[in-house]
Amino acid sequence: MSFYSTFVTALGDNFDVLFNRKTSTDAVVVADEGKKPNLANITIAFWLNADENYHNGTPFSYYVPGSPQERIEIFFTDSTLEVKVKNDSLDASCRIIDGNWHFIGVLWSGDMGIFSLYLDGQELSGVQVPTNVSLVKGGYMILGQKYSFETDRYIIEDSYVGLMHQFHIWLTPGSTSHMWNAAHRCSWPIGGDVKAWVEFIFGLKGNTQKRFPTSCKGKR
Repeated sequence: MSFYSTFVTALGDNFDVLFNRKTSTDAVVVADEGKKPNLANITIAFWLNADENYHNGTPFSYYVPGSPQERIEIFFTDSTLEVKVKNDSLDASCRIIDGNWHFIGVLWSGDMGIFSLYLDGQELSGVQVPTNVSLVKGGYMILGQKYSFETDRYIIEDSYVGLMHQFHIWLTPGSTSHMWNAAHRCSWPIGGDVKAWVEFIFGLKGNTQKRFPTSCKGKR
């Protein structure tokens, strides 16, 4: 085991990250080093508690420099939750700006043609998507900001304000039972094999803050 792996393990993952203002400088940015294959199947899972003083936010985005079509965006407003993966998109009517913790899960499979969005353990929306498709590896994973290729900068108006906990990405599609169980526990038994929550702690930018221990509360 490397020093890096030992250090990350010792840190533990019982922390939140606080984004406390609308700005283009506060974010958590980590690179996908390209050591894994292209992302033909992905599961994204995390918990958030959005600040009630704001009406929208981008908890997560992924982009590959020079390739606008290679993207993931998770965005919400007062009344909707939206997800984009490459050219595929999902949206659902819901309210997550209410002062409570919420679990968000995304399944996208370019192998099986599946695209599903979960909130608090329940599937909100799902569609079939083209098969034999994958996301290109080697991009940047960003918590709290949406990247604009047109301006080559983050979009302040779409930045996220609030708390975030246990963000993970896996190379395999999860299941409905995984989503249900995770929403009730504020934890995931196995860290993401693309990126695990503890790895994001090294990518804090601007005025983002770590908070130990977590204040996340699972669904009852």
